[in-house]
Formats: sequence, structure tokens, C-alpha cells
Amino acid sequence: MLSELKLLKQYITKLEAENVKLRKKNTEIPSLKIKLSVFDAEIAELKQLETRFVMVKQASLPVEEQSYNDNPSEDSTSNFNSVAEYHEKPLVDVKTDSSFSEEKEMDNFLLKVPSVVK
Repeated sequence: MLSELKLLKQYITKLEAENVKLRKKNTEIPSLKIKLSVFDAEIAELKQLETRFVMVKQASLPVEEQSYNDNPSEDSTSNFNSVAEYHEKPLVDVKTDSSFSEEKEMDNFLLKVPSVVK
């Protein structure tokens, strides 16, 4: 009976030590939530900036095309072909940009995370 009591006391001591470790980890959670919300805000801001950049870039394409038209050359067909070739190139090469799908997956994941954390 005495040895059984001693074993139970040892087990309680072990559980209390484990409990202290877990409580310490739990105190870190609020600061991690704050960091996560800051990162989410930065990501949202970067997405807005990226969208604005793409819009500005696309808006500058007609301006560049107009500058081609303002400077006629002797051979107007070659000038036309160079403009046509210019517009055939996509802004983002999806085939070579393997990070595109990874970024999309990450975006989807990050959109789900705040609802899980709260």
C-alpha cells in the first residue's frame, strides 16, 4: 500500500511538471495570433499593391502602342508586326511559373486559417 502511494505521488509530480510546460506554451498563443493577424494584413496589402501594379502595367500598354503609332517608319508593316508580336506575349507565363499554383494554394489556405484560429 505504501509503495502504491509513493508511485501515485511520483505520477502526480510528473503530471504537474507536464502541466507547467503546457501552461507556458499556452501563454505564447496570444502573441502568435497577433503575429498571424499582422502577416495577414501584410499579405492583403501586398495583394492590393500587386493588383494595382497589374492595372497600371496594363494601362501603360495602350500608351506604348500609341507611341508606336506616333513614330511611323518607312516600312509600316514591320512596325505593325512588332506591335502585334508585343501583344502576343502574356504578362505571366503560367507554364514556366510553377510557383503560381503554389501561391494560389497558399492563398486559399491563408483565407481559411483566420476562421480556424478565432
